[in-house]
Amino acid sequence: MPLSYAFDPDLRVVCFLYGGTFDVASALDAFRDFAAAHEGAGPLKFLNIFDRRADLSELKPDLLRALKDELRDILGAHGIVRERTAFVLDGSIEVRLIGPLWEGINAADPDTRFPMRFFDTLEDVPAFFDCDPAPLQALVRQVRTQG
Repeated sequence: MPLSYAFDPDLRVVCFLYGGTFDVASALDAFRDFAAAHEGAGPLKFLNIFDRRADLSELKPDLLRALKDELRDILGAHGIVRERTAFVLDGSIEVRLIGPLWEGINAADPDTRFPMRFFDTLEDVPAFFDCDPAPLQALVRQVRTQG
């Protein structure tokens, strides 16, 4: 799965771009790399963009729960917590199907609950993240050129 990320320390936003078949091991490796490189960053906002090539057909409820727990452990070990998380669907039908399941897993786990929302486009994310749209769009352009 092609996966890239970019971080804007001023916005306190990390943006992950997913395309192709979702691979849990690759995703966890990217999160480990990011967390190790930004030790002690504290609360951050996570922007996950799934492009039209994203294939999430392998994601099942148990795998999503395990992924959420593993991400919490990886980030927590490096002093990073998810303040908010946004998912931009970018036309991915699979993400539309996974969204309600992911929200249910998040709501059912009071120890790791965080504000999370799914968006069709990037337009409404700045309001959710309480940030200026221009630097967020620049961050997304940066991650798209890497991916």
